[in-house]
Amino acid sequence: MATAKNEQSPSAVLTLGNVMLIGAVGGVVGGVLSFVLWLIAGLLGMPTEVEIPQQGLQDLAWFQFIGFATMSGAVGGLVAGLLRNRANGAQVFTIVSVAVVVVSMAGPLSQPDSVAGSTKIVLMLTHILVFITVVPAIARKLRANVT
Repeated sequence: MATAKNEQSPSAVLTLGNVMLIGAVGGVVGGVLSFVLWLIAGLLGMPTEVEIPQQGLQDLAWFQFIGFATMSGAVGGLVAGLLRNRANGAQVFTIVSVAVVVVSMAGPLSQPDSVAGSTKIVLMLTHILVFITVVPAIARKLRANVT
């Protein structure tokens, strides 16, 4: 049975849950890659302590990388899911995501002087890693959904 060109089969419908799952999985991948980057940088001599509000200088744990990245991916998926039926949804999602990742750089940059510059740079790179594992995957799905 043939379907019309812009009619999708029920299994191909992009739901809010599907997009959130894509974002969360991308977040897990980005979190793991971020933690591996953090470990390698630490092994190469980068100080691994960052300032945690009300706790002082602390080492970051693996679950912080994976947890925050997964949550960020799922929230990105939520935003994308709300845009999934718009003709320009992928474009709007990508623009918003770029703005968010730029704003997220304030966290590492606002670390006090007691946190090494190399640590701040690697933290910023972890944000970018999560961005590149989440945003393109979601944007591809959004573009495919409106064709």
